[in-house]
Amino acid sequence: MWHAAARTDDVAVSRRHGLVRYRRGAGEDTAAFARRIRTLRTPDAEEPHGTESGDGDGVVAVERAAAGKRVLLAVVNGDAAPEKVSGTVYRLLPGPVDGCGLDRVAAGDLVASLG
Repeated sequence: MWHAAARTDDVAVSRRHGLVRYRRGAGEDTAAFARRIRTLRTPDAEEPHGTESGDGDGVVAVERAAAGKRVLLAVVNGDAAPEKVSGTVYRLLPGPVDGCGLDRVAAGDLVASLG
């Protein structure tokens, strides 16, 4: 969440019920933006998880949100594989995300980059 708040003004978080989006407000500093994301309060938009693939677990929504963008994708399962994506992925479990063109990092890399 700190990485997201410090690097961008637009953050998407996959939750059980759907994807919630946060956009940095005018005058909202990094700490306030990070706090809003961390507490999952006051999202700017919400969308239900897609079930086009029949899984209903958020993979479709994550892929749709990330497609064609530069992202920091932090996931437990590596099931999502957004198309035409660039950036970095941190994942606990391997999967299709490993072959979608993102640079993989480990937990230590994320901590070290906070500096």
